[in-house]
Amino acid sequence: MANLTRRAFLQVSGIAFTAGTVLPWGLEQLIPPTNVVVGRTLRPTRIYSTPDGTITQTLLPDSVLKIKPWDRAWYVSEHGYVARRDVQPMYVTSSAQPLSLPSLIE
Repeated sequence: MANLTRRAFLQVSGIAFTAGTVLPWGLEQLIPPTNVVVGRTLRPTRIYSTPDGTITQTLLPDSVLKIKPWDRAWYVSEHGYVARRDVQPMYVTSSAQPLSLPSLIE
């Protein structure tokens, strides 16, 4: 570092300044909103009326439901309480629709 020229110093400081100001703006899209989260069930999942209550419903694997964190062991959904170990939280983005259907079928 003792042989750092003025030009090299300006290049390094310019890169550091740009990286610190430009990169965070693009990373905001990767952070999911905290108010609405969707979860996908990993296995047949039981929904309870309360965390210590009775089973009200059973969901099939790959069912999707809106969830909110309740505590370290449970999510709360519109149907009741779901164990965290049975649900995978997902970040939902707007899906791009195809402009036209592929015409591969003849």
